[in-house]
Amino acid sequence: RFIAVATLKEAKAVTLWACVGYIVVKALTILVGLLLYATYYDCDPVAVKIVQKPGQILPNFVMQVSRDYPGLTGLFISGVLSAALSTMSACLNTVSGTLYEDFVRFVLR
Repeated sequence: RFIAVATLKEAKAVTLWACVGYIVVKALTILVGLLLYATYYDCDPVAVKIVQKPGQILPNFVMQVSRDYPGLTGLFISGVLSAALSTMSACLNTVSGTLYEDFVRFVLR
């Protein structure tokens, strides 16, 4: 995506904003981890068999917190699914473009 801009100045600006975005996402991820640690500091949900795997701690936390708010759990799950599908779509788009440029164009010449 950095190649899509017209000038080097714009590429530097895009890089700066991308770094800011990465820092914000990383900070939010760390804050979620700290929230989970503070919530479960005296009780390991895996050890007491509340969840089977460590990867289930965050969804379990969302289910506990959003118990009184109908639809919030579904909104969380749809957000996670949308993020995963968006990433998958970008990867598939990159692979298809690369295959076309490297193989199909070579064969069609």
